[in-house]
Amino acid sequence: MKRWGTILCLCLLPILLFSACAEATAQVDFVANKDVKKIFDDVHTVGYILDDIRKVDFYKEMQPNDSYTKKQVKSTKLDTTVTKYYRNEDLVYAAYEKGGKQMTEFHLRSTHSNDLTVTYTDADGKRTGVSILCEDDKGSYRVTFDQGLNTQSPYGADRFTIWISPEADNATFNSECTYEAVYADGKLTCTLVSANYYDKKGGFKHFTHTTDKNGVTQESSQPIYNKSDANEAMIGDSVDILRHVEKWDGVETAQVRMGTHAFSYTEKKDITYWYIDSQVRFLFRDKKKAAAFNARYGGDGVKTLKHTDAPYAVNFSRCNLQIASDCTFPGDQNLGEFAVTDFKNNPYYNVTFDADGVLTSFQKVK
Repeated sequence: MKRWGTILCLCLLPILLFSACAEATAQVDFVANKDVKKIFDDVHTVGYILDDIRKVDFYKEMQPNDSYTKKQVKSTKLDTTVTKYYRNEDLVYAAYEKGGKQMTEFHLRSTHSNDLTVTYTDADGKRTGVSILCEDDKGSYRVTFDQGLNTQSPYGADRFTIWISPEADNATFNSECTYEAVYADGKLTCTLVSANYYDKKGGFKHFTHTTDKNGVTQESSQPIYNKSDANEAMIGDSVDILRHVEKWDGVETAQVRMGTHAFSYTEKKDITYWYIDSQVRFLFRDKKKAAAFNARYGGDGVKTLKHTDAPYAVNFSRCNLQIASDCTFPGDQNLGEFAVTDFKNNPYYNVTFDADGVLTSFQKVK
C-alpha cells in the first residue's frame, strides 16, 4: 500500500455514516482470527487492513494551527472548498465547505503510513465514519468504515463493518469484513469475525468465512445478493437513507444499504436491550422508486417482545420489515410493508411486496 493519506472528501457526502462520537482518546487494536485472516490474505490484495490498522486513537477535536501546512481545493462549478492540513507531510485534518458553510470535518492522526486515525462529524457533530481511497500495486479500493450503535464502548459500537470496493478496472473484487469490538481497560480491541467476498463485477458473493464463539471457522458458498451496476452507493441508517435519496440531483441509479445500528431496541436512551445483526439493501432505479430489496438477516424483535413503541424498533417476518425510528409503527403493520418515519412530522415511506416477495412499489404515505 502506498499510503492511507488520500481521502476523497467530496465522495464522503453521500455516505453519511453513523452516530457515535468518541468521548475520549484511547487505544484501539485491530486483530483477526488466524483462520479468517489467512483466507482473507489469500484472496485480497489489501490484506494490510487486518494487521496494520492498529494503535488507533480517536480524537473528539483537533484544531489546526500555524504549524500545519494548509492546502485548499476549490470548485467554482460545485461551489465547494476542501481544506486539508498537513503536518510533516501527513494529512491530519480536512474540512469541507459548500456555499460558504462548513459541512463536515475529518480529524486524522497517523503513527506510521498504515495506521489511520479518523473521527468524522457532520455539521451537527453527530456522526462517525470515513471513506478512504487506498492503492496498492494491484489496484485502488474504496474502504468504508462503519460503526454500529451500542453502549458497550465509549465509541458506541460493539460490532462494525469495513466495506472494500474496487475503484479501478484492475482491482479484483469487493469484500465486506465484520469486526467484534470489546472495550476494556481503556483499550478497544476489534477482532475480525467474518469476511465476505464478491466477484469483480459485484455479481455474487464468492464465499463467507465466519468464526463462532468457540473459534471454529465455517465456510459458505451461498450468494448474499446480486449487486447492480449502480453508480452511487450510500450506507446509512433507517432514517437518513430515504431522506437523502430525495435530495440527490442527477443520480438515476443508486444503491442504498442500511447498517446494523439502525436495528436496535431501547426503552431508555442509555440502555440497549437487543441488537439485530441485519442489513437492508435498496436499489433505486430512479430517485423515487426502489427496484430491489434484500434483508440479509432477521429476527422477530419487536413482535416477540410485544413492543410497538420504541426509539429503534424493527420487526422481521418473512418479507415483512417494519421500522419506526420515532416510536410509531404505521397502520396495522400489514405484511409486505417497509415503513420509515423521518423525525418530527415527515411522512412514511412504504415498500410493498407481492406474494413472491418481489418489490412492487415504493411511495410516500401522508
